[in-house]
Amino acid sequence: MKIQSKYIITLISLLFATTLINAQSVEQLKAKAKKYDPAARLYLGLLYQEGKRVEQNDSLAAYWFQKAANQGLAEAQVLLGNCYREGRGVKKDTLKAFELYEMAAGCDASLAMDALGDCYYYGIAVQRDVIRARYYYNLAAKKGYKKAKIKYDKIRFKKDEDEIINL
Repeated sequence: MKIQSKYIITLISLLFATTLINAQSVEQLKAKAKKYDPAARLYLGLLYQEGKRVEQNDSLAAYWFQKAANQGLAEAQVLLGNCYREGRGVKKDTLKAFELYEMAAGCDASLAMDALGDCYYYGIAVQRDVIRARYYYNLAAKKGYKKAKIKYDKIRFKKDEDEIINL
């Protein structure tokens, strides 16, 4: 059910590698983040979340994700949504997580579409709706997100809508 941070780190590292190639130290990254660089803010949040090159700190991770999310960075919106969904660094608020996933999905973020699928499938902040879950998993799968394709395939022909299977 959780979106795995390792996969997100790999994806985001690839997406922003060129932007952050010159950020050789955490201090340089902080300087860029303070100058409103959304990619630096996102990457700094990831470093704090995972405890890479800095002491692990979920509150600081959420802080930097929030800053990047406020600038419209869909990946940050998804990661901040995960923080709210899991109560990592912020008070748990599944409705806030759902809203952040919706914003990011509006920017065509496949991870957000997958997260919305999870929300609908498991009834997180919304009434459980397998049809909507399928819809969002399928959208994410069409964007190339393989985990969403696996989830979609598992529930595609499921007859018993009340039964929850482990995705």
